Amino acid sequence: MVGQMASLPGAICSRSLPALHAVQGTLLERTKRGAPRRSRARAGRHPSVGPRGEEGQALMEWILVFPLLALLLLFVGLYGWWWWQQSTAAWAIHDGTHVAARAGGSVGEGLSVVQRELASALGGSAQRFSGHYSIAPGGAPRSIQGQIDVSQSMSVPFVGTTLFRVRASSVQRDERFYGGPPTGWW
Repeated sequence: MVGQMASLPGAICSRSLPALHAVQGTLLERTKRGAPRRSRARAGRHPSVGPRGEEGQALMEWILVFPLLALLLLFVGLYGWWWWQQSTAAWAIHDGTHVAARAGGSVGEGLSVVQRELASALGGSAQRFSGHYSIAPGGAPRSIQGQIDVSQSMSVPFVGTTLFRVRASSVQRDERFYGGPPTGWW
């Protein structure tokens, strides 16, 4: 039985051998003379890139995708700018409140720190923050509270008018020495 199995592949190969030689001959001829050449384009026509009907497909895809990509980049930029203003405002009001609360500090010094830090981080955009922040003695005993709240409406394409709001606050313990507990605690 094993002898019969061994002769079976040989029998199959011997029957398909002429067809195999024909395919090998065609491949050998193609490799000798090189790849088949494309026909030259007629005068005034561009050679086609792919199968018929796909000449402008890449351009159409780019035309359809580019506005969406540009809109996405616009939203990323707007969000990044809002985030930068928010974190800058929080940092500035915290530092200003801390300066006003420490021993020997005053509210005026704290306000000047807020103004200076906003201007250094935001440049000319810091002008819209002026008049929208405050530092004052807080509601809790012996504390200083600072707040900043600025709203700006902006027209965004395809979305409409949106409100970008920058808000931050900070409460610091007044760092002066007081003998005894605060008034009203006992």
